[in-house]
Amino acid sequence: MVVSYEAAAQKVLDERWYDSMPGAMSVDPIIIARDLGINVYKAPMAAGISGYIIKRGAEYAPDIFINEQHAPVRQRFTVAHELGHYFQRKEMAPPACDKYALKRAYLASCGTDEEEIFANGFAASLLMPRDVMAHLVDSGFDDLSIAKRLQVSLDSVEFRIKNLGLRP
Repeated sequence: MVVSYEAAAQKVLDERWYDSMPGAMSVDPIIIARDLGINVYKAPMAAGISGYIIKRGAEYAPDIFINEQHAPVRQRFTVAHELGHYFQRKEMAPPACDKYALKRAYLASCGTDEEEIFANGFAASLLMPRDVMAHLVDSGFDDLSIAKRLQVSLDSVEFRIKNLGLRP
């Protein structure tokens, strides 16, 4: 079954976030990952690598590694992005989801690869849910205030607002 990244992120929010963190404006993708049994590690990486997810086999939970040198907002987006890969792979029929290794590099933001498009869209939808963004924009918050409140980059807020059609 093919699920949109928006629907996949909303399902995760409904099942893994809203009940455990009622009223929390900022979503913590590391808490969600750990709740799923996924380990998250900070590690040294080349500047062009943001992170990656590795699943060693059906009997192992995936591990997410993020670049320890990147800003916290970038690390949060990377964890959410890798969770997007996890949920997309989870929807695939076995054995496709038993083993994989996927790397988030600068090219992930180019929007040319379907898996990367899904993972980026999932991350944006998870960290900046449509209803939360609409509420903040309608309430008159500027982009920088939204970025600070949701602990994401200003660029990602601007991109999300544009994609959701919340402002001209």
